[in-house]
Amino acid sequence: MAEKINVVIISPSSYDDGGRLLQYRYILMKSPAPKVLQAIAEAAAAGLGVACDVILVEERLEIGESYVGDIRRLPKRSSLIFITARTYELARAIDIARRMRGYGYTVVIGGPGVTLADWKTYDYMVRYGIVFNVGEGEITVGRIVEDFLNGGLKPFYWQKEYVDISIAPLPALSGPHEHERCLNPMVGINTSEGCPFKCSYCCVINLRGGNVDACRARDPEVVLDWIERTHRNGHRIILGDDNFRRSYHYQIVKEGLIRLNQKLLKATGRPLDIFIQIDSAAGIEREMRDLVLAGVTHVFTGMESLDSGALKDVNKPHNKPERYQEIASQWRQYGVLVNSGVMLGFPTQTRQEIKEQVMGFNRILDLTSLFCVTPLPGSRDYEDAVKDGSLLTFDPNEYDLRHVCRDWFEKMSPKEAQDVFHQAPFWATSVRYRIGRGRSVGQSIRNVKNNAYGKLMAYWGTLDPNRRYPYLFMMDGIPRYSGVVRPDDGFRGFELIAEDLEKKKLYLESH
Repeated sequence: MAEKINVVIISPSSYDDGGRLLQYRYILMKSPAPKVLQAIAEAAAAGLGVACDVILVEERLEIGESYVGDIRRLPKRSSLIFITARTYELARAIDIARRMRGYGYTVVIGGPGVTLADWKTYDYMVRYGIVFNVGEGEITVGRIVEDFLNGGLKPFYWQKEYVDISIAPLPALSGPHEHERCLNPMVGINTSEGCPFKCSYCCVINLRGGNVDACRARDPEVVLDWIERTHRNGHRIILGDDNFRRSYHYQIVKEGLIRLNQKLLKATGRPLDIFIQIDSAAGIEREMRDLVLAGVTHVFTGMESLDSGALKDVNKPHNKPERYQEIASQWRQYGVLVNSGVMLGFPTQTRQEIKEQVMGFNRILDLTSLFCVTPLPGSRDYEDAVKDGSLLTFDPNEYDLRHVCRDWFEKMSPKEAQDVFHQAPFWATSVRYRIGRGRSVGQSIRNVKNNAYGKLMAYWGTLDPNRRYPYLFMMDGIPRYSGVVRPDDGFRGFELIAEDLEKKKLYLESH
């Protein structure tokens, strides 16, 4: 067995509509997934008595593919490449993996994009010698590292059951300068996994489950210690729970954060700065004061739509649009920035109705994060779309929440819907209604800056002759044109029919 291994963790980018690799000089924030994977890999190597050097590659911030040359200087027999990808990054991840396999390196792909993929994609990766991981990696990554050291990797690894994260390694700590090229340098940790709601468009319940219990939650004291150390390294914190208010140890963590915030304010003069994702269901008002005392400064709250009929159709009846304004106003009284995902492109919507919805949210939110209604793999909507044949594409690169992927509109064509979505970022970044109105001067200035940046990004995209559609505040950054293009033989997914949905489990079980 080797005395030392090199673990390379690549967070891939994706391609634009012209096939160019999307890269940036600055991005909003990094994905937290590589730091989780780093911690698991380091723990696995340490358990085997092997030294482990970890190299992190954020491809969105790289200059072209220069990092490939750096990797090729590593010895093949003691270097293991992990690629962690979301669905819209999966095509690029497979293209990278094929290339690195051609150079003789061992490559493992995992992440949500792989877990939610279809059996044909799995078979494709097996044929090209790309090892992949289905499901959560807290257990299987350790097995992968051990099998790699013993020279006996399997074609794939499948974690069938949700893991007990109460005993899982915490994300590796970020160094003080690790996020210098992030415009909003937040570092993430999940206190728990899963969500009790069953919205038809969401794939979280498939990825993380719907039972938020003790096995799906981290030890609160361990979480609080991690947050304190990360704060002292100068970072903002994002609690990545899909819905922090529904986490298993919510009350304990919240009360612990209040005490920690008081301690840090007294010791350093710098309070916690925490971003949370949280619902807008009944009773949220009673939680606001405590959450602010706990250091929350920014909420991403699940409002989605002003159309109660559309919310009911996607199984989100607990949202009450008539109360959104009151909820947002109360958050703002505590100085909290109110952000929400806004879903555009429900079947019955017209262009005018979409515009009115965006303008309506401008009156409610400080910052609007636009998403095209997308049948994401792993969701009920995706299964329905495969069964009724309404999908427009099976290329995972298109499932980035800004492309129209389904023909289900009653009053628009898919092209008209896509055109409307490209116009929406200009409507959503208006500062009208976002200054004053009970906000402090500081809050108003913050809103002007954020929305001016969003509008600049939107214009920047349309001025690019090879693109001609907006960059989005949450998805993109300040661009860098690398010259890297999508390979002609690159991965583009497979057409599926209803029967293929049932074959995925059979494929995994039979191989």
